[in-house]
Amino acid sequence: MLVGGTASVGNLVWAKPPEDLMTMNEQNLKKMGVGGDTIKPLSLSKGFTLTLYTRFATNLSEVKVPGAADYASTSTADLVLAKASAAKTAPKQ
Repeated sequence: MLVGGTASVGNLVWAKPPEDLMTMNEQNLKKMGVGGDTIKPLSLSKGFTLTLYTRFATNLSEVKVPGAADYASTSTADLVLAKASAAKTAPKQ
């Protein structure tokens, strides 16, 4: 199912306006119990392109495993840590 889901997500990204994709992603994550405090950083992250964010939200919602919302929370935490790490190692200008 995930292979088919990935292919259909690719089609969605090209067929829908970005605003519709963001709304769809938010709805998919909310249905899994992901809170707004997690959704907002994912949607605004430069580490997640809109295509990657759509694949993540769509495929995670299709898996339907207990605790799936925790994956979104972990991803948000990883993005925050990566951003902090990049800021520490960036050359000073």
